[in-house]
Amino acid sequence: MPFSENAQRLAMTALTRLRAQHREIASRLDALDHVFAAGQPDQSAYVAARWQLTKASRARWRLLANEVFPLVQNLSGEWSRAVEDLLDDGEVQQEASVRHLARWPLPAAIADWDAYRNASNEIRAGMRARVAREAAVIYPALELLGGGRG
Repeated sequence: MPFSENAQRLAMTALTRLRAQHREIASRLDALDHVFAAGQPDQSAYVAARWQLTKASRARWRLLANEVFPLVQNLSGEWSRAVEDLLDDGEVQQEASVRHLARWPLPAAIADWDAYRNASNEIRAGMRARVAREAAVIYPALELLGGGRG
């Protein structure tokens, strides 16, 4: 089923932007990994890395909610179920992230660095898995909408 030129253009623009957001998330996660690899907390490096990751994650969620999901959620069949699963999983992941941030404000993270690092490892692994899952589901869906020009 062919899609309008406008839908194709919107899909390819969203795909380009989502790929960029995914690269940004990966870069910010790597920066936080580097902070943790140092062993002892460097408060200013940690605050900067955490803030940059938070900003990148929020930008990705906005892109998904405002541009990507509205484009792909009306696809039929297997696409529909896969997108619904991503939406459901996204809500669960966002709640886990909020709980993590609430549990580990800066003073608590610095005071119990090893425990925080362990908790953060789990959250970061979940973020990496989520980004991989988004790429596996959404990139092909947007490429389909874009007329196969991925």
